[in-house]
Amino acid sequence: ERAPLLQAPWRLLEELLDEARDWPALADLLKRQEKAFRRYPDELARITARQAEVLRQVGEAAAADRLLERQTRAIDDDRDDLARTLTTARIQNAIDRGDVTGAREQLEDLLKDQKEEGQKLMRLLDDYLTLTRDTGQTTEAVRFLKRYLDAQLTPDDPPRQEAERLLKEASGG
Repeated sequence: ERAPLLQAPWRLLEELLDEARDWPALADLLKRQEKAFRRYPDELARITARQAEVLRQVGEAAAADRLLERQTRAIDDDRDDLARTLTTARIQNAIDRGDVTGAREQLEDLLKDQKEEGQKLMRLLDDYLTLTRDTGQTTEAVRFLKRYLDAQLTPDDPPRQEAERLLKEASGG
C-alpha cells in the first residue's frame, strides 16, 4: 500500500514541529494526519498516542485521557496490539498526572483483557511489577496477582511457574 510512502513527509514535519516545541502547530498537523490516515489503524493508533502526548505537554492531561479512551474503544476486537499501545499511553498519562493508583488499576484491567494472549503477558506483568514496586503498591499487586493466577489458565498462558516467580518477587520473597 501507499501509506508507508506517505508517512515520511508527515513524520518529518512532526519532528520539526516537535523540535521547535510548537505544540499548537503540532496538534494541528496531527489532526490533519488523523484524517489522512483514518483507514490505517496502526498509523491511527500511533497518531492518537502522539496527540495525547502533545495534549499532556500543554497541560491537557484529562483531554489526552479522553482521546485515548475513545480511540481504544473504537479499535476492532482482533487488534489487541493497538489496544495495548493506546492503553499503555493512558497508563503513562495517569503516571504523569501523579495518579499511580489509577495507572495500576488500568494496567490490571489491561492484564485481565489480555489474559488470552499467552507469552505477550510476560512483558505486561513485568511492567506491572515495576510500576507497583516503584510506587509502593506491592500489597495491592500481591492481592491482584493471587486472584489473577487462581483464574483458569489456558495452554497458551505463560508458564505458571514463571508467573508464580513474578508473584514471589512482588511479595518480596
